[in-house]
Amino acid sequence: MYKIADSKKELNDCFELRKEVFVDEQNVPQENEFDEFEDESTHIIVYDNDKRPLATARYRSYQGKAKIERVVVVKDQRMHGIGRRLMQFIEEAAQKDGFKEAVLNGQIQAQSFYESLGYHPQGEIFIEEEIKHIKMQKQL
Repeated sequence: MYKIADSKKELNDCFELRKEVFVDEQNVPQENEFDEFEDESTHIIVYDNDKRPLATARYRSYQGKAKIERVVVVKDQRMHGIGRRLMQFIEEAAQKDGFKEAVLNGQIQAQSFYESLGYHPQGEIFIEEEIKHIKMQKQL
């Protein structure tokens, strides 16, 4: 089930998934993972049939575009199409909110995934939290 997180429990599930992947798996400092944009962002949560949280992401308005951030799929569920469907869900929600373009700072390891969804790299590779990223954009 793909949905906008609209309860405290769903939002907490989003945060727990992000902690599991970014903090525990990728060693991003927890104080850097959670930021001042949490309240203004639209958070998406994905559950399996047993209500186990599988994936999350968020988007927010940034310079008139939908900025997609914090895209996470739990390790044992990667390569099963969940991330692709999550991105499609986010893009549809962003379009309903009136956005015509999406931008993201993708980790280099996921660049081909984002390109397969129609995102185009913009600019040079940069380092964020000691991980290589590239800015990408797509017309919605």
